[in-house]
Amino acid sequence: MITGQAFAADIPGGKMCQFTHLLANTYAIWIPELGFETILCGLVLFRGYETYKAEILFRDRGRLLLEIIIRDSVLYFLL
Repeated sequence: MITGQAFAADIPGGKMCQFTHLLANTYAIWIPELGFETILCGLVLFRGYETYKAEILFRDRGRLLLEIIIRDSVLYFLL
């Protein structure tokens, strides 16, 4: 029983690995990673909302750093 084959396909500028004859449930390998990343993104969004909700009148370096971390974490998840 063949469960999968890989070959190097020519693309402009190089080669790319392609798979054929994969099992129908091969996608399941991504479920744990996607679930973990979704939890991390949810936690970042929650912390970002908490930071936004807190009406702090001054901007210190810690708050600016937190805003950068939240922004980058959400962008990482979306991309």
